Amino acid sequence: MPDGLLIVTTRPYDELLRERPSATPARTATTEAGRAVSFQLWDWHDDGEHYDLRLFQPFLTARAP
Repeated sequence: MPDGLLIVTTRPYDELLRERPSATPARTATTEAGRAVSFQLWDWHDDGEHYDLRLFQPFLTARAP
């Protein structure tokens, strides 16, 4: 079995369908490569039940001395 990480979550779908948010809150993480921030943009379809998701995850690397 290969090493890895599985993350499973559920979303509050009833609330999301009512509110139709356009983005998720930004989240930050620190890795060996530097800091990262991630967020999603949601473009809702006219049917109000489906959306296109765009994930953004820029990395901030340490500045050279």
